[in-house]
Amino acid sequence: CVHCFKKCNGRRALHNHVRYCNDNPDKEAIAKKRKKNNDRGAHCGACGQDFNKKN
Repeated sequence: CVHCFKKCNGRRALHNHVRYCNDNPDKEAIAKKRKKNNDRGAHCGACGQDFNKKN
C-alpha cells in the first residue's frame, strides 16, 4: 500500500485495500463518490440517461 506498510498478494487486493486504508487522506472523498455512484445506478453512454438500480 502507498499509505501504509501492508503488503497485498495481488493487484485487486491492493486496489481494494488502498480504497479503505485508514491512512488514506482521500478515504472520505472516495467513500462519498462510491456512494453517489451506487445510489445513481447504471448510466447509458449512448443516450446519457441514468437508470435506477433494480433488485
